[in-house]
Amino acid sequence: MRRKRTTILATSLLAGCGLPAQPETRQHVVEPAQQDPAVEAAAALARDALHHDRFARGTLYTWTTGDQIDELRRSKLLLVRDESPVNGASYVDQILYILAQRGEPLAKILYTTPFAKMRFAWHTPWATRAGWPNEQYGDQLVRVTLKAEAIIVSLSTATGTFEARNLLNETIPLASVVAKPERIAAIYFLSDGHVGTAKGLPRPTATFREVALCNESMIESWEVGTARIHDELATNARALDAMVRYLRTMPTAAPTVVADAWAKATPNAGPERAFAAALALDSPRYHLDHLGLAQLADQLRATPTPAPFEGRGATFTAGTVRNPPRIVPRKMDTYATYYRPVSPTAAKP
Repeated sequence: MRRKRTTILATSLLAGCGLPAQPETRQHVVEPAQQDPAVEAAAALARDALHHDRFARGTLYTWTTGDQIDELRRSKLLLVRDESPVNGASYVDQILYILAQRGEPLAKILYTTPFAKMRFAWHTPWATRAGWPNEQYGDQLVRVTLKAEAIIVSLSTATGTFEARNLLNETIPLASVVAKPERIAAIYFLSDGHVGTAKGLPRPTATFREVALCNESMIESWEVGTARIHDELATNARALDAMVRYLRTMPTAAPTVVADAWAKATPNAGPERAFAAALALDSPRYHLDHLGLAQLADQLRATPTPAPFEGRGATFTAGTVRNPPRIVPRKMDTYATYYRPVSPTAAKP
């Protein structure tokens, strides 16, 4: 649930093309060890920022376990579960069910069998790898590429309303989405425990956001063990290294409300806000502690690399309304599951 470094080679490239040599500018490039740590860290994390007004991404990553990797290799199906066998329905499914019962058109579509199977993903691996204190999501990584025509819809517990965007982050009218639901690839879901919850919705136990992949037919391809995954993990680790160097220069990091950093981009954001803007989880595991982030960078570098393989999306088929969600109360905070129960009447539409 996001490191710019410029090396100027203009002189040699232009000379090789027979064009006049340009003034040498390489002396203005500051090597990482000489950069201001704050500038270096903010720049390293800038790519990973994701905000509510630009939430669509065409490349996503999902952590999983070795056993699930083996199952993916056998089945070649990425989306296989409609609920956790132990923990029941996901929190986003519970919200969708309530909205569908109210008659919300898009929720009624999303709470049907073609969109039942989900896998939770994010646009940069490091921002979900650490998980929560008592819950991680696996140590092996799958890279997912959506089809160019895919649409991602957003849903927040604070509003209970939808928005839709294409992969260019252009707004799509909801009526168009309802008319062609087969283009929906995923739900950008925000569980915001810092603000009030829309009337009648179960309140969240934690603040998190996730991309719930829910339509395999809008997946162009997915891959395991490839060079592209290795390169992304290496880039992630270097960004965390830069943040670690910055934090070692600071007696205390500037406080940042994570959910505030998610709202929209801030010009010239400092390292703390740039870090928060990439996160999927407002988790203690992502506190600004240089030892913890150094350990996370090491975990990324140690990610297993199974023998490479890939899969392709399936065909979209029409379906039927699903059964009510199976709700299993639990106290553990999680970005992919369940709310603390409120009174029986409060959860009704």
